[in-house]
Amino acid sequence: MNGQDRIRLTLDETTFGIRIENGRTQWHTLDEFRPCLAFGGKNGVGGVKDVEKYVLFSEAGKITSEPYRTGFGSGVRLTLSDFPVPAEGMAFELLVWVEKVTQTVRCEWIPVWKNWRGNWNRKDKKG
Repeated sequence: MNGQDRIRLTLDETTFGIRIENGRTQWHTLDEFRPCLAFGGKNGVGGVKDVEKYVLFSEAGKITSEPYRTGFGSGVRLTLSDFPVPAEGMAFELLVWVEKVTQTVRCEWIPVWKNWRGNWNRKDKKG
């Protein structure tokens, strides 16, 4: 993907690693970088020590990719779904894009709730 030809942004759809190039300057995630969802912990909140289970993005049973373009910029949209337990029934979009005017690189994680039966520690409100 290429935002205005000034910043070159590459997303590895297998490892989810990102490489950003701007002229001679390059930046990239570490090879061992593996994004994941973290479940558990004290009241669903806490540090790494409190996490009970990790589900890697790469564990998604289905990953689709398509170009992402708006009047503000362009990049790629990945949709990840069909995760194993405890993320079973969860789906989300991952947007990685570059703003046209500012050349700001944006990474957005957008939940798409399908049939997820998990708990985000929200209390059900009754009418």
